[in-house]
Amino acid sequence: MEQNNYYYEQNSMQNPSGAASYCNGVIINNGIHERGMNDINEEDYFNSFPPGFRFCPEDIELIEDYLKKKVNGENLPPNKICVVELYQKHPSELAEDEAYGSGYWKPTGKDKPIQNTCGRAVGYKRTLDFYQGKHPTGLKTDWKMHEYRLTQTQNPNPNDMTAI
Repeated sequence: MEQNNYYYEQNSMQNPSGAASYCNGVIINNGIHERGMNDINEEDYFNSFPPGFRFCPEDIELIEDYLKKKVNGENLPPNKICVVELYQKHPSELAEDEAYGSGYWKPTGKDKPIQNTCGRAVGYKRTLDFYQGKHPTGLKTDWKMHEYRLTQTQNPNPNDMTAI
């Protein structure tokens, strides 16, 4: 199994039936995941996950395994991540294709550095709240967004998209 294709933890556990190991909620020993994406189509791969499966990557995984690879034009791990213009839509309409002009996203607090295992910052995370209405008098809603971006040293093409 390639590390690039799966999220895993050092302390993966065996399920009670002994049929499969679970790592971060992903079944990795049921045949489909052992073979990898080369042997099955994407739909079968995602349909093989158990009901209630949740995608819960760590911040460093989002930076290293998704954002950095996307910016560098590398292949991404199998995923269902959609590219959308978040700042042009109301949060409740992100699945639809409609522009939304009467609200705005506002950062809350400071950017949090995301560090690799060597302690070097490779990116940043910030939280934004959605406000309904015109800036600066909009009303704060319950909608939140987490934005990730690379450090300048991690982005070889500064004009390319560097945030997810």
